[in-house]
Amino acid sequence: MKNKEVRVLDKNFIRNKIYKILKKDLFQVLSKETVDKIINFNINSGFDAFDVTMFLKTVQYGMLCEKCGKCCKNADPIIISDSEIPFYSQYFGNSFDKYIINKDGKWQLKKTKPCVFLMINNKCRIYNARPLVCRAYPFNYLEFKKITVEKGCKVLENIIVARTTVELIMKLIEKTKPELYKNIQNIQKEALEKYSFSQTNTVVEEVLKANEISNFITKKLNDKNETTNSKPLSK
Repeated sequence: MKNKEVRVLDKNFIRNKIYKILKKDLFQVLSKETVDKIINFNINSGFDAFDVTMFLKTVQYGMLCEKCGKCCKNADPIIISDSEIPFYSQYFGNSFDKYIINKDGKWQLKKTKPCVFLMINNKCRIYNARPLVCRAYPFNYLEFKKITVEKGCKVLENIIVARTTVELIMKLIEKTKPELYKNIQNIQKEALEKYSFSQTNTVVEEVLKANEISNFITKKLNDKNETTNSKPLSK
């Protein structure tokens, strides 16, 4: 993992956010000792086994952003891939040269630090048309296991928060709704067999697969729920 800054994860941020997300439900079922053990394990060794496919299979990236705007304020250059140029030529039209330049053989945004499209509320003016490099942040969208994090960004902490929260929620479901837990386990297994991941794919390709897996699991769970609810009451 390559970061712009070498730093220790903010453990208090991670722990407090997990407690806030799960609130009272957590400690009604699991002991604080068990919860802290899981949290500490993921903080201390979570990244040892970390890879981008694990990230994409378990969380939606939007959950990880603190909307601080640091990536948009500090990133330079913001590269545009060759495959995106036809789209932006049409998107910007006559204003193409105003926003995009070819420098040393690489297409990139003309104005950065901050990005020309960053608004005062830290939102992106072209969010739905933002470059692939922005969509993949903090991952290099062409290279697995290469992560670039802007100083002060909490995305690494939030990855640990998301992974740990999913693990704790599954433990809650296992203890309180064993039948649902079994269904989820079976559906996840079926999904991963149906949509295999490959370390040779780009992050963009993995995002598309992750979305397919998410939609597959959601549909399966909804189908099971509808089937359960439609069963006639026993006499």
